[in-house]
Amino acid sequence: MNIQDYCEVYTVAYNSPERAAQMTERFSKIGLRLNVHTGVQMDDSRLEFAGENISAKRLASVFYGHLDNIAKFYETGKPYGLFCEDDVHIHKDLGKELPIIMGEFNAMQLDILLLGYMTTKTVEWWQHGYPLVYDGHSAPYRYHRYPQDQWGIHLFMISRSYAKTLLETFGPDYAAKSYK
Repeated sequence: MNIQDYCEVYTVAYNSPERAAQMTERFSKIGLRLNVHTGVQMDDSRLEFAGENISAKRLASVFYGHLDNIAKFYETGKPYGLFCEDDVHIHKDLGKELPIIMGEFNAMQLDILLLGYMTTKTVEWWQHGYPLVYDGHSAPYRYHRYPQDQWGIHLFMISRSYAKTLLETFGPDYAAKSYK
């Protein structure tokens, strides 16, 4: 099984060839090709709504960079897309274990699976906000829900159908409509 037949992996490395190269190498080591978006530039028409507000432009640039990657994934027709930050460290066995994770993703009937995030503690089933929802059968994984205030998404996987939902929900004028 060639895992790349089933998924694509994406990151946004805003104007940083160094980070793009570093991330490309990290994924190459585990047998995956990384698609790198070089970032939505400040003169992109989708950012015009913010005028001279650099903070709003930066936030919208990040948002649209990830959304552009989701659109590219959707166009591939593949069932799974992985999306990550440009500084994430990759588990050495992720490439080998992805087929198992994808199978469990399907068994749980998920649209999105958080695979990497920021936390200062090990997530356990008994912790408030992290109930166990699925105990992996073929790999030593436990899948948990997470609280609304979980932050620091480093790596996530989505289904193709969820990519379509995201693209329909967050169109090219979404940031402008949400701007206050």
